[in-house]
Amino acid sequence: MGILLDPSKQFISIEIFYVEEVLKHGNSIFHFIRSADDLAEWKSKGYVVEGEAASVSPTTPSMEAKQTPDKLISKLITHWTKPTWKDQNIIISRSLKTTATGDGTVNELDGVKQQVNDLAGNNELLKNAIDLNRELGTESYDERVVLPLVRSLFPVVDFIHDAQAALATNTPRYQRAIQYLDGLHTQIAQFLASYGIEIFRHDAEEKFNPKLMQPIKREPTGDRKLTSCIAASLQCGFKKDERILRLEKVSLYKHEEQEKNVKGKEL
Repeated sequence: MGILLDPSKQFISIEIFYVEEVLKHGNSIFHFIRSADDLAEWKSKGYVVEGEAASVSPTTPSMEAKQTPDKLISKLITHWTKPTWKDQNIIISRSLKTTATGDGTVNELDGVKQQVNDLAGNNELLKNAIDLNRELGTESYDERVVLPLVRSLFPVVDFIHDAQAALATNTPRYQRAIQYLDGLHTQIAQFLASYGIEIFRHDAEEKFNPKLMQPIKREPTGDRKLTSCIAASLQCGFKKDERILRLEKVSLYKHEEQEKNVKGKEL
Protein backbone atom coordinates (compact mmCIF):
# COMPACT_ATOMS: atom_id res chain seq x y z
CA MET A 1 0.00 0.00 0.00
CA GLY A 2 1.49 3.33 -1.04
CA ILE A 3 0.79 6.67 0.64
CA LEU A 4 1.44 9.72 -1.52
CA LEU A 5 1.70 13.09 0.22
CA ASP A 6 1.28 16.18 -1.93
CA PRO A 7 2.18 19.34 0.06
CA SER A 8 0.40 21.52 -2.51
CA LYS A 9 -2.97 19.85 -1.89
CA GLN A 10 -5.07 19.36 1.24
CA PHE A 11 -5.60 15.63 0.79
CA ILE A 12 -3.74 12.35 1.08
CA SER A 13 -3.77 9.81 -1.75
CA ILE A 14 -3.58 6.17 -0.60
CA GLU A 15 -3.05 3.43 -3.19
CA ILE A 16 -4.03 -0.13 -2.23
CA PHE A 17 -2.66 -2.97 -4.35
CA TYR A 18 -4.52 -6.29 -4.56
CA VAL A 19 -4.81 -9.43 -6.67
CA GLU A 20 -8.16 -11.02 -7.52
CA GLU A 21 -7.94 -14.78 -7.80
CA VAL A 22 -10.96 -16.42 -9.50
CA LEU A 23 -11.57 -20.00 -8.41
CA LYS A 24 -13.05 -22.85 -10.45
CA HIS A 25 -16.61 -22.28 -9.23
CA GLY A 26 -16.54 -18.57 -10.13
CA ASN A 27 -16.03 -17.12 -6.65
CA SER A 28 -13.11 -14.79 -6.07
CA ILE A 29 -10.46 -14.41 -3.39
CA PHE A 30 -8.80 -11.01 -2.93
CA HIS A 31 -5.15 -10.95 -1.83
CA PHE A 32 -4.13 -7.54 -0.47
CA ILE A 33 -0.46 -6.65 -0.81
CA ARG A 34 0.84 -5.37 2.50
CA SER A 35 4.51 -4.72 1.83
CA ALA A 36 7.18 -4.30 -0.83
CA ASP A 37 8.20 -7.90 -0.27
CA ASP A 38 4.65 -9.06 -1.04
CA LEU A 39 4.64 -6.98 -4.22
CA ALA A 40 7.97 -8.44 -5.32
CA GLU A 41 6.73 -11.98 -4.65
CA TRP A 42 3.62 -11.49 -6.81
CA LYS A 43 5.73 -9.97 -9.59
CA SER A 44 8.04 -12.99 -9.46
CA LYS A 45 4.96 -15.12 -10.24
CA GLY A 46 4.41 -13.15 -13.48
CA TYR A 47 1.92 -10.57 -12.17
CA VAL A 48 2.12 -6.97 -13.45
CA VAL A 49 0.87 -3.83 -11.69
CA GLU A 50 -2.11 -2.16 -13.33
CA GLY A 51 -0.96 0.78 -15.45
CA GLU A 52 2.55 -0.57 -15.74
CA ALA A 53 1.64 -3.44 -18.08
CA ALA A 54 1.03 -1.17 -21.08
CA SER A 55 4.35 0.62 -20.61
CA VAL A 56 6.30 -2.65 -20.72
CA SER A 57 7.44 -3.74 -24.17
CA PRO A 58 7.96 -7.49 -24.12
CA THR A 59 10.80 -8.71 -26.25
CA THR A 60 10.36 -12.41 -25.77
CA PRO A 61 7.36 -14.78 -25.91
CA SER A 62 7.91 -15.70 -22.27
CA MET A 63 7.42 -12.08 -21.17
CA GLU A 64 4.24 -11.87 -23.24
CA ALA A 65 2.89 -14.84 -21.33
CA LYS A 66 3.61 -13.13 -18.06
CA GLN A 67 1.49 -10.09 -19.02
CA THR A 68 -1.80 -11.95 -19.47
CA PRO A 69 -4.90 -10.12 -18.03
CA ASP A 70 -5.48 -12.82 -15.41
CA LYS A 71 -2.14 -11.96 -13.84
CA LEU A 72 -2.84 -8.36 -13.00
CA ILE A 73 -2.11 -6.52 -9.76
CA SER A 74 -5.06 -4.12 -9.44
CA LYS A 75 -4.76 -0.71 -7.84
CA LEU A 76 -7.39 0.95 -5.65
CA ILE A 77 -6.75 4.67 -5.25
CA THR A 78 -8.40 6.53 -2.37
CA HIS A 79 -8.17 10.21 -1.44
CA TRP A 80 -8.33 11.44 2.14
CA THR A 81 -8.57 14.99 3.34
CA LYS A 82 -5.40 16.02 5.13
CA PRO A 83 -6.32 17.32 8.62
CA THR A 84 -5.53 20.92 9.40
CA TRP A 85 -4.04 22.10 12.69
CA LYS A 86 -7.55 22.92 13.85
CA ASP A 87 -8.74 19.39 13.04
CA GLN A 88 -5.77 17.90 14.89
CA ASN A 89 -6.45 20.05 17.96
CA ILE A 90 -10.11 18.96 18.00
CA ILE A 91 -9.12 15.28 17.76
CA ILE A 92 -6.55 15.60 20.54
CA SER A 93 -8.86 17.60 22.83
CA ARG A 94 -11.60 14.97 22.47
CA SER A 95 -9.10 12.25 23.34
CA LEU A 96 -7.90 13.99 26.50
CA LYS A 97 -9.42 13.33 29.89
CA THR A 98 -8.98 16.12 32.44
CA THR A 99 -8.54 14.96 36.04
CA ALA A 100 -8.41 17.30 39.03
CA THR A 101 -5.60 16.64 41.52
CA GLY A 102 -4.22 18.38 44.58
CA ASP A 103 -1.62 20.11 42.42
CA GLY A 104 -4.07 21.26 39.77
CA THR A 105 -5.41 19.46 36.71
CA VAL A 106 -3.86 16.66 34.68
CA ASN A 107 -4.67 15.96 31.04
CA GLU A 108 -4.37 12.32 30.07
CA LEU A 109 -4.94 10.49 26.82
CA ASP A 110 -7.88 8.41 27.98
CA GLY A 111 -7.62 5.75 25.27
CA VAL A 112 -3.90 5.27 25.79
CA LYS A 113 -4.31 5.14 29.55
CA GLN A 114 -7.01 2.48 29.20
CA GLN A 115 -4.78 0.36 26.98
CA VAL A 116 -1.89 0.72 29.45
CA ASN A 117 -4.19 -0.30 32.32
CA ASP A 118 -5.46 -3.30 30.34
CA LEU A 119 -1.89 -4.30 29.51
CA ALA A 120 -0.88 -3.98 33.17
CA GLY A 121 -3.89 -6.07 34.20
CA ASN A 122 -3.06 -8.78 31.66
CA ASN A 123 0.55 -8.75 32.81
CA GLU A 124 -0.58 -9.21 36.42
CA LEU A 125 -2.83 -12.13 35.44
CA LEU A 126 0.04 -13.72 33.53
CA LYS A 127 2.37 -13.24 36.51
CA ASN A 128 -0.19 -14.83 38.86
CA ALA A 129 -0.63 -17.75 36.45
CA ILE A 130 3.14 -18.29 36.32
CA ASP A 131 3.38 -18.16 40.13
CA LEU A 132 0.48 -20.60 40.50
CA ASN A 133 2.01 -22.96 37.94
CA ARG A 134 5.29 -22.82 39.82
CA GLU A 135 3.55 -23.52 43.13
CA LEU A 136 1.56 -26.39 41.67
CA GLY A 137 4.55 -28.68 41.42
CA THR A 138 4.20 -32.36 42.28
CA GLU A 139 4.26 -31.80 46.03
CA SER A 140 1.87 -28.87 45.96
CA TYR A 141 -0.45 -30.73 43.57
CA ASP A 142 -0.65 -33.58 46.07
CA GLU A 143 -1.44 -31.18 48.90
CA ARG A 144 -4.06 -29.14 47.07
CA VAL A 145 -5.72 -31.71 44.84
CA VAL A 146 -4.89 -35.34 45.60
CA LEU A 147 -4.94 -35.38 49.42
CA PRO A 148 -8.28 -33.53 49.84
CA LEU A 149 -9.82 -36.01 47.41
CA VAL A 150 -8.27 -38.96 49.24
CA ARG A 151 -9.28 -37.72 52.71
CA SER A 152 -12.91 -37.46 51.57
CA LEU A 153 -12.88 -41.27 51.15
CA PHE A 154 -11.73 -42.02 54.73
CA PRO A 155 -15.29 -41.94 56.18
CA VAL A 156 -16.50 -44.18 53.32
CA VAL A 157 -13.85 -46.79 54.18
CA ASP A 158 -14.82 -46.56 57.87
CA PHE A 159 -18.47 -47.11 56.99
CA ILE A 160 -17.60 -50.18 54.91
CA HIS A 161 -15.53 -51.68 57.75
CA ASP A 162 -18.30 -51.03 60.30
CA ALA A 163 -20.92 -52.55 58.00
CA GLN A 164 -18.75 -55.61 57.34
CA ALA A 165 -18.30 -56.16 61.09
CA ALA A 166 -22.03 -55.75 61.77
CA LEU A 167 -23.05 -58.19 59.03
CA ALA A 168 -20.40 -60.77 59.86
CA THR A 169 -22.65 -62.42 62.46
CA ASN A 170 -25.42 -62.93 59.88
CA THR A 171 -23.31 -64.12 56.99
CA PRO A 172 -25.88 -66.42 55.25
CA ARG A 173 -28.64 -63.83 55.36
CA TYR A 174 -26.56 -60.86 54.14
CA GLN A 175 -24.21 -62.69 51.81
CA ARG A 176 -24.95 -60.48 48.80
CA ALA A 177 -24.55 -57.30 50.86
CA ILE A 178 -21.21 -58.53 52.18
CA GLN A 179 -20.03 -59.33 48.65
CA TYR A 180 -21.03 -55.85 47.50
CA LEU A 181 -19.15 -54.23 50.39
CA ASP A 182 -16.08 -56.37 49.72
CA GLY A 183 -16.10 -55.34 46.07
CA LEU A 184 -16.57 -51.67 46.93
CA HIS A 185 -13.72 -51.82 49.44
CA THR A 186 -11.44 -53.42 46.83
CA GLN A 187 -12.23 -50.69 44.28
CA ILE A 188 -11.55 -47.88 46.76
CA ALA A 189 -8.32 -49.55 47.89
CA GLN A 190 -7.17 -49.82 44.26
CA PHE A 191 -8.06 -46.17 43.62
CA LEU A 192 -6.08 -45.05 46.68
CA ALA A 193 -3.16 -47.27 45.68
CA SER A 194 -2.98 -45.50 42.31
CA TYR A 195 -2.03 -42.36 44.27
CA GLY A 196 0.35 -44.25 46.56
CA ILE A 197 -2.12 -44.35 49.50
CA GLU A 198 -2.13 -47.50 51.65
CA ILE A 199 -4.80 -48.65 54.10
CA PHE A 200 -3.30 -50.34 57.15
CA ARG A 201 -4.49 -51.94 60.36
CA HIS A 202 -2.92 -54.35 62.86
CA ASP A 203 -4.03 -57.59 64.44
CA ALA A 204 -4.75 -58.16 68.10
CA GLU A 205 -1.78 -58.80 70.43
CA GLU A 206 0.66 -56.95 68.13
CA LYS A 207 2.94 -54.42 69.82
CA PHE A 208 1.73 -50.84 70.03
CA ASN A 209 3.55 -48.40 67.70
CA PRO A 210 2.93 -44.73 68.59
CA LYS A 211 4.07 -43.63 65.11
CA LEU A 212 1.21 -45.56 63.50
CA MET A 213 -1.44 -45.88 66.18
CA GLN A 214 -3.58 -43.76 68.48
CA PRO A 215 -4.90 -45.49 71.64
CA ILE A 216 -8.44 -44.45 72.54
CA LYS A 217 -9.47 -47.29 74.83
CA ARG A 218 -7.99 -49.66 77.44
CA GLU A 219 -8.86 -53.29 77.98
CA PRO A 220 -7.89 -54.93 81.28
CA THR A 221 -5.86 -58.15 81.15
CA GLY A 222 -4.22 -60.37 83.71
CA ASP A 223 -1.43 -61.32 81.30
CA ARG A 224 1.60 -59.09 81.82
CA LYS A 225 2.96 -60.03 78.40
CA LEU A 226 0.01 -58.32 76.69
CA THR A 227 0.60 -54.98 78.41
CA SER A 228 0.63 -52.19 75.77
CA CYS A 229 -0.32 -54.66 73.05
CA ILE A 230 -3.27 -54.19 70.75
CA ALA A 231 -6.56 -55.52 72.06
CA ALA A 232 -8.47 -54.54 68.89
CA SER A 233 -8.13 -52.32 65.85
CA LEU A 234 -11.05 -49.90 66.02
CA GLN A 235 -10.38 -47.80 62.94
CA CYS A 236 -7.91 -48.28 60.07
CA GLY A 237 -5.08 -45.90 59.28
CA PHE A 238 -3.87 -44.38 56.00
CA LYS A 239 -0.37 -43.54 54.83
CA LYS A 240 1.44 -42.33 51.73
CA ASP A 241 4.93 -43.77 51.60
CA GLU A 242 6.36 -42.87 55.02
CA ARG A 243 3.87 -40.06 55.68
CA ILE A 244 0.98 -40.93 57.98
CA LEU A 245 -2.26 -39.38 56.78
CA ARG A 246 -4.35 -40.79 59.62
CA LEU A 247 -3.32 -42.81 62.65
CA GLU A 248 -4.94 -46.16 63.27
CA LYS A 249 -7.23 -46.06 66.31
CA VAL A 250 -6.77 -49.00 68.65
CA SER A 251 -7.63 -50.29 72.08
CA LEU A 252 -4.71 -51.48 74.23
CA TYR A 253 -4.39 -54.09 76.90
CA LYS A 254 -3.70 -52.84 80.40
CA HIS A 255 -2.42 -55.27 83.00
CA GLU A 256 -4.45 -55.45 86.20
CA GLU A 257 -3.90 -57.79 89.11
CA GLN A 258 -6.86 -60.10 89.53
CA GLU A 259 -8.32 -60.27 93.02
CA LYS A 260 -8.04 -63.70 94.51
CA ASN A 261 -11.10 -64.93 96.32
CA VAL A 262 -9.81 -66.43 99.57
CA LYS A 263 -12.36 -68.22 101.66
CA GLY A 264 -11.82 -67.90 105.36
CA LYS A 265 -11.79 -71.03 107.43
CA GLU A 266 -14.61 -71.42 109.88
CA LEU A 267 -13.47 -71.83 113.38
